[in-house]
Amino acid sequence: MSDHLFLYHPKRDVEQLLDALFSCVGVPVRLLDEQGAALLAYGEPASCRLSPEGEDCEAEHFQACLRAVDLGEPYIFRCRAGRYHISCPIVNRDTLFGAVLLGPFLIDGADEPEDTLPQLSSERVLHVSRLLYYLLNSLVSGSRELQSARSKRLLLQSRVSESIHRYKRQEHETGAYPLDKERRLLAEVRAGDVEKARAAFHELMANLYISERYDTEALKLRLTELCALLARASIERGADTDALLGLHKKLAGEIAASGSVDESVFLVDENLEIFTESQPYASHENDRLVRRATEYIGKHFSEKLTLADTARYLGVSAPYLSARFKRVTGLAFTDYLLRVRMEEARSLLRGTEFPIMDIAVACGFGDQSYFTRVFKRYTGLSPRKYR
Repeated sequence: MSDHLFLYHPKRDVEQLLDALFSCVGVPVRLLDEQGAALLAYGEPASCRLSPEGEDCEAEHFQACLRAVDLGEPYIFRCRAGRYHISCPIVNRDTLFGAVLLGPFLIDGADEPEDTLPQLSSERVLHVSRLLYYLLNSLVSGSRELQSARSKRLLLQSRVSESIHRYKRQEHETGAYPLDKERRLLAEVRAGDVEKARAAFHELMANLYISERYDTEALKLRLTELCALLARASIERGADTDALLGLHKKLAGEIAASGSVDESVFLVDENLEIFTESQPYASHENDRLVRRATEYIGKHFSEKLTLADTARYLGVSAPYLSARFKRVTGLAFTDYLLRVRMEEARSLLRGTEFPIMDIAVACGFGDQSYFTRVFKRYTGLSPRKYR
């Protein structure tokens, strides 16, 4: 049994975190090492019906831990004994140190009750898994976020380098500012095309590296000026002025403080989507109204939600909300609600082993056959084939 984890995170802090989690959730909590053996336990789990000694269970829990690493998020699974668990990996500097395991428990309404096991609703299971992820976020310091950022940086460097070599081969004049590339980038931002805007940005940076002869301070100054132009282009297409000017100010400060040109380029590239996809809000009032509507949908999409319900909650008429919602988001209320439900269904099908009927109910569909028809129309696959 290994306790390498405590070399990075004080054992007392981990104990307090897990004890608090068990007290709040009421489901047994165990800390597993990188081999799947238990280091700490809070709450006494019921003995397994299939493997009283727990040896087979330990191997199954370890496999679930590895599956959670692949997903980069908590993994909800049903063991061979028909009991549910949640596994969340602990990764530090790309090294697996173990996992936190919650369970066993049953899903209320989907399983026959057992006196020894807690029962949770499917909605609460999702909330618990998210809570676990956020609680362990400080421990999972080398996981998905860092790996994703590293991959994005490498991809950006590769694309800019390819453009640099291409322009060098074409023997472009190195002293002229690439105004045509800048205009193309701003045009794509105004058009709202993220991919074309990003490609134009890479082309522009390749030219700037050459025209500024790799001068770090000159390039950072050009990037700061470019952020101002991007903010203005986004505002011209109707985006929120205060938000975009605030973003420009934030990026200008980060570029000035960055240690390299590559880091500055990555900062702009990472925020390019915000400049490009900022929605054309008619006013601050409409901005707040639609944001409140989307937040309400996010909390209540699993219920029988209607436009009238949402308008009543917001204190406006249904026709007014419908018109404003379509104008701001580009989608009708029902289309947006369907998209939220379908994205949640896809996530549950990929990351859990819940029965399809349970997923249908959790996503606001009372009828599995109707859910299947809608899902197939939305994704091109039935829920079973998608899983």
